[in-house]
Amino acid sequence: MIFPDSLTIVVTDKATGEPVPEIALLMTLRPERKNNHHVGPVFTDEHGSATFTREDCIAEIKANQNLFIMDYSGDLSTCSSTAIVRLLPPKNVAFILDQVLNAGIYRDIYFKLPYMPAKDEFISRLGRAKNALYKPTEIELHVDKDMKPIKLLRNEIGDARFATLLLEKL
Repeated sequence: MIFPDSLTIVVTDKATGEPVPEIALLMTLRPERKNNHHVGPVFTDEHGSATFTREDCIAEIKANQNLFIMDYSGDLSTCSSTAIVRLLPPKNVAFILDQVLNAGIYRDIYFKLPYMPAKDEFISRLGRAKNALYKPTEIELHVDKDMKPIKLLRNEIGDARFATLLLEKL
């Protein structure tokens, strides 16, 4: 995979067309072998936008490999050109919050990742996440910057890509 400098997801309410802030998103990258890498959660801002960067992906892969040596292999270049961005299910939001509060899988190394806010801010954002208001939704994106994907547009400034995730209320 040749990941662009950044991939911005704009989350919009399908019925109103309005941006949806405070949504936790997760991006899944599929390596050739072993387990998938999950980048995030990343939260939408007041404009409904959340951005994943190449730096985020590389750092997440390295953190996974450092913590779980036998479970992960390869680097970003060995991942499929297809990434999946999904609304993090409410049960996963609750699980992550529990893990952070009880020092489970979210060890201090994760709070050093470029996309992660400070631990207290992360806990606060998980608590405010509005994911439970919406149906589970995901989009599959072809992110190789040399491809000409239908759902993504090349920004005139740098190598940035954009996609929209439409959410339906429950």
